[in-house]
Amino acid sequence: MIKKIVGGLLLLLPCFVLKAQLKLPRLISNGMVLQSEMPLTIWGWADNGSTVKVAFKGHNYKTRATDTNHWEIKLPAQKPGGPYDMQIISGSQKIDLKDIRIGEVWVCSGQSNMEHDLTSVVEQYPKLLAEGNYPDIRQFKVPNYYNFKKTEVDYASGSWKAATHDNIGAFTAVGFFFAQKLHEKTGEAVGLINISLGGSPIEAWLPESILKKYPKEYNELQKFKNDSTVAAVEKNDQQKWATWNHLLNSNDQGLLFGWRSLPVSSPAVVNWPSMSVPGYWADQGLGLLNGVVWLKKSVTIDRAANTQNTARLVLGRMVDADSVFVNGQFIGSTGYQYPRRRYDFPENLLRLGENTITVRLVSQTAKGGFVSDKVYALVRGRDTVSLAGRWKYQVGAFMPTAPGQTFIRWMPGGLYNGMLAPAFSYSTKGFIWYQGESNIDNANTYGTKLKDLLGTVRKGWKNEALPFLVVQLPNFMKQSWNPNANSGWAILREQQRKILSIPNTAMAVTLELGEWNDIHPLNKKPVGERLFLLAEDMCYQGNRSLGLSGRGPKLIPFHHSPVAQRAIANGDTVYIDFGPRQILQVRKGDHRLKHFAIAGADGKYSWAQAGIKGAQVWVYSADVKAPKKVRYGWSDNPIRANLENENGLPASPFEIEVTK
Repeated sequence: MIKKIVGGLLLLLPCFVLKAQLKLPRLISNGMVLQSEMPLTIWGWADNGSTVKVAFKGHNYKTRATDTNHWEIKLPAQKPGGPYDMQIISGSQKIDLKDIRIGEVWVCSGQSNMEHDLTSVVEQYPKLLAEGNYPDIRQFKVPNYYNFKKTEVDYASGSWKAATHDNIGAFTAVGFFFAQKLHEKTGEAVGLINISLGGSPIEAWLPESILKKYPKEYNELQKFKNDSTVAAVEKNDQQKWATWNHLLNSNDQGLLFGWRSLPVSSPAVVNWPSMSVPGYWADQGLGLLNGVVWLKKSVTIDRAANTQNTARLVLGRMVDADSVFVNGQFIGSTGYQYPRRRYDFPENLLRLGENTITVRLVSQTAKGGFVSDKVYALVRGRDTVSLAGRWKYQVGAFMPTAPGQTFIRWMPGGLYNGMLAPAFSYSTKGFIWYQGESNIDNANTYGTKLKDLLGTVRKGWKNEALPFLVVQLPNFMKQSWNPNANSGWAILREQQRKILSIPNTAMAVTLELGEWNDIHPLNKKPVGERLFLLAEDMCYQGNRSLGLSGRGPKLIPFHHSPVAQRAIANGDTVYIDFGPRQILQVRKGDHRLKHFAIAGADGKYSWAQAGIKGAQVWVYSADVKAPKKVRYGWSDNPIRANLENENGLPASPFEIEVTK
C-alpha cells in the first residue's frame, strides 16, 4: 500500500495506481488490417521505463516506454496475408490480438457524402445489403469528436469491423465500393479508416499552425478554446430553440385539436383546401410561411393486411422537419430537410377501405414542402401505391423564422485534433477526400485550404508522396442557362481542379452523378469505382495481380477524366489541350459538344460552338473577338456538359486563361 496525506487525513492507496496499464490505441486491435510492403508502427502506453515486447509472425521485437509512458515498435514491411495473431507483453500484462490481415489501408475522409453509409443508399443497392459478405474488407469508423485545445492521441471508441451481413450497412458507401474493386483486383484484404463527419467544412480538418494563415478561422478557434464560451453558446442555442418549439407547439391548432387522428373523410377535414404533392407550398398560395402545416392523403386498401408483414412509406424529402402518422398512429419523424424519408411500420395499421396518411410538416426557414422529382408512395410487399397528387392541408401555426444554430463541432481545428491526428501513426497507402459542399459560400479560398490539407496529411503520415485522391463535387440544384451566372459550385470545382498541379494527386470527376434536388446523391458506386481507377494508376501499376506490370500511369490516361491543360487562341478560335494521350468524344446520344463559353477583354461570356480535333477541343463564338477566357460546365448543375473520354469518364469543368 502507498500512504498519502490529504487534508490531514492518512489515505492508503493500492500500489497499482502508480503503475501504468499496458494500453493500445483503438486502431491497434482485433481484426485490424495492416498496410503491406511498408514499415509498420505498433504503439501504445505502459509504465515509465518498462520493457514492452511484441511477438508477430514468429519474430519478437522490444522497446522501453518513455517517461510519458509512450512506447512504439517499428515492424519491417510485411507481405500481404493473414489471418495472424499478435501478442504485446509488458511485465505481467499481456494483450492478445486476433484475426489480423495484411493488405491495403486507405483513409476515407470528408463530410456527409463520404460519411453516408450503405444503409442510406439501400434503395440503390438492395441486393448488396441483403447478401453482401466481404470478410476481407474492413472498416474502422472513427467516432465523431472535436477538441479545440489539444491534439488527441487516441479515440474514445471504435473497432475494426468486417463487411459481413451484420456490419456491411455501416460502411462508408463510397469507401466500400472503392475497397470492393481493390479487393477484387488484388485479392488482398482492404482496410478503410473512415474519418468523416457530415456538414464539416475544410477548416475543421486543419491544424492551428495552418489556421494562422486565415485570421477569421484562427480567431474562431481561439474563441472556442474557452469552455465557458462553448457552454454559453450551447445554452443560448438550446434556450432559443426551446422557446421557438414551445411557441410552435403551443400555437399549433393541429396538436390542440387532435388533427393527427382525423380521417380525410371526416367533416372537419373534408373542406380543407388542397395542394399538389410533391411541391412547395410557397408556389401554391401559402407564400413563404414559417410554422406548421398539416397534410392528409386518403389511400384505399382493397385487400386485408398481413399482420406479419411490414409496410413502408416512401416520402421523398421534405422541408424541413416532419412527423408522420398512419390512421392516427405515429410511425416516424425526421428533424431536418436532407435525409430521405423512409418509414417502416406494421402492415396491420392499415385496414380495408379508407386509410389516412397524415404529415405534420414544420417549416423553419420559409419554403416548406415536398421536394420535386422524388418518390412518394406506400409500399406493401410488391404493391406500390403512388401518393403523388392532391393532398388536403391546413395551417396549424404561423411562426417567425427559426433561430440559427451554432454547430460547434464544425468550428476550425476541432476535427483535426479530435479525429484526424490520432490516426497519423497508423501506416496507410493513401488518402481519399470527399468534401466541399459546406465551403460553397467561401469557395474562392478553397484551393489554398485544400493544398494545406494535403500538406497536413502528408506531414502527419510522414510521407511527402502520400497518394491524395479528391472527389470533385457533382451536379446539384437547378440548371442556369446564363453563361455569366454566378456559381459557388463551379468555383469550388475549379478550386478542387487546382490540386492536380501537385504530384501524386488525382481527382475523380463526378459531374453527372449528382441529383439536382438532393445534395446526397444515391449513386455512390461509380464514385468509388472512379477513385479505384485513379488509385490503380497511381499505386498499383507494377502489381501483376492487376495486370499492369510495366505500365505506368501515363500509359493509361483513360482512367483519368479529361482535364484542360491550356487554351491557345488562333484568331478568334480557342484550342483547348487535354494532353496527348486522351481520346475525346461526345457523350453517347449527343451529336455536338455543349456548355462551352468564351469571353473577351470585357469578361462577359457568350455560349460558343465547340468540336473535337484529336486531343483538343476547339471553341468559337461569333460574338467574341480576341477571346481571353474559356469556360466549360460552369454552373451549379451543368446538365448539358457532355465532353468525355473513350472510357466514358466526364471531363472536369474549368475556367482558364487563353494564351497565344
